[in-house]
Amino acid sequence: MQAGTDKGGHTGPTARQDPSLPQVFGRYLLVQRLSRGGMGEIFLAKHGLAGFEKLAVIKKVLPHLAADAQFISRFVDEAQVAIKLQHVNVAQVFEVGRVGDEYFLALEYVEGRDLRRTLALLAHRRTRLPVDLALFIGRELANGLAYAHRRTSQDGSSLNLVHCDISPPNVLVSFEGETKVIDFGIAKSALRGTATDPKMGFGKFGYMAPEQLIRGGLVDHRTDIYAAGVVLYELLTGMRLYEAGPEPDYRALAKKVAKGDHPMPGECDRSLALYDDLVATALRPRSEDRYQSAAEFRDAIQQALVNVNPTISTDQLGSYMRDLFSEEMTGQKELHDRVAKTHLADFQEQMHTATISTVSFAMAQLPLQAPPEAPRARPVPLGRTTGQSKALPAASIPAASMDDLALADGTGTSVREQPPEKSRKVLVLGVFASLAVIAVVAVAMTRGKGETEKVAVADPAAGSAKKITFEPIEPPQTLASPPPAKKEPAVAQVETREGDVKDPPPVKVVTKKKDPPRRVTDPLKKEPPKTTTTTLTREAVGAKFSATSRQYEAYKAKNGMQLDREWNELTSYIQYKMNADTLDDAVRRIDAFRAKLRE
Repeated sequence: MQAGTDKGGHTGPTARQDPSLPQVFGRYLLVQRLSRGGMGEIFLAKHGLAGFEKLAVIKKVLPHLAADAQFISRFVDEAQVAIKLQHVNVAQVFEVGRVGDEYFLALEYVEGRDLRRTLALLAHRRTRLPVDLALFIGRELANGLAYAHRRTSQDGSSLNLVHCDISPPNVLVSFEGETKVIDFGIAKSALRGTATDPKMGFGKFGYMAPEQLIRGGLVDHRTDIYAAGVVLYELLTGMRLYEAGPEPDYRALAKKVAKGDHPMPGECDRSLALYDDLVATALRPRSEDRYQSAAEFRDAIQQALVNVNPTISTDQLGSYMRDLFSEEMTGQKELHDRVAKTHLADFQEQMHTATISTVSFAMAQLPLQAPPEAPRARPVPLGRTTGQSKALPAASIPAASMDDLALADGTGTSVREQPPEKSRKVLVLGVFASLAVIAVVAVAMTRGKGETEKVAVADPAAGSAKKITFEPIEPPQTLASPPPAKKEPAVAQVETREGDVKDPPPVKVVTKKKDPPRRVTDPLKKEPPKTTTTTLTREAVGAKFSATSRQYEAYKAKNGMQLDREWNELTSYIQYKMNADTLDDAVRRIDAFRAKLRE
């Protein structure tokens, strides 16, 4: 049970400038030290590619915890599960890794304040949150818990995720009105790692369910529902559920928690009595008597919210947060200006060296679009002598036989037909040669000596040479193809003027040089025109992304944050997944997002 001092640095006011910063840390550039807590130091950092850099929060694990092998093993295992959570109400964990001997977490940067600072400021001003905003934050908190609790593994079994540390420092509200749970799945490691910390105080004790205080108690997702009920009570009333006093008696307080001895919202303000049952059900001492799921708790809050403000949205909450912290906006702007003046390009060489030495235990599995259907290869006939054809698998088809053009139905690449076998070519040529020889013999046998022969008269200038001309004769239509056996060239006898029968020179069959095999194409199908491909570069993709960023800012100013989740997915992909091999995919994603902007 620690006071939770390591949480406020996520979004707190600007801290004193550290002269050792900016400093390269793995693939990140640490820009500002935010705070130091029970688990480690917290920094604001920049990362990404030049031109579209993004902010992140880096949590370094303290050296004495990093030296504990069991703590690090638990920490890495739990973070690898938490890194799979991607939801609008859960702060994203980007990376779990190690740089040198330092273990770290890279988390989503949320520009806003946590509930501890928010409630403290309201108490200082002697006011409390409007009821509709308090219910709205409680609903969003329950919605994030419902998502995490229902997450399953690849085989469909439940991951049994339990936060175990739902409390105001672990709930952030951005200046845009978003509510996010932080450190999901990681808080358990932090609490166990600091179990013997003498600075442990009442900060988390007041949010622990009875089963957490009883030795051997069963902790499950309903434990988080209890803690969320405590947070909802404090949002509505602006007061702590259990007041410890200057010298708290933890044993006596634990008994009160186990008995369910706590005040109701209506006792603080009669106008809040409408929400007594809502809070009391979440705070039942026996877990089986509470809401049995965070989704059930969320829906109960929603029913109460509809009666107060059915059209409430993040816009109203964001406007309230900006007004509440208006005095801190100047420091926030100074921080942004300082961060903007720090460029990754100035540290490119150092970052390249540090990135190589970085060990990543897990990185966020970003949501990807459905992969295209695997290319289907057209069956390639191996021969027609058996009357069968076999399809070669795509992996076994030589590169030379692949066609880069897409098929007409868009199913993938087409496969060139295999060239005909040489024996078939020889057979066809032999058939035509045999037909020609038989035609010559037929002419010679059907002519008599007395018939007028169509013989070319020798040119006097040509001497005694005789030129022979034959009338073209169509080959019989039903003539069967003779077997491709070798035959002696037939000789036609031709009659000369003197009546002597002489053997003319043999008829030679001249075979043309074989043409290279051509791809057999379907005449009914038109091949798509060949397109020239241009080589993409990081600079070109970066320029396109920057232009899209400007378009989205204009869209966001006009239509609100409807596409904020899709934008975050796109920027996360560009920063973490894009490399020289995925530039085409990056362009495709940018174009898809642009299409949504035009809808």
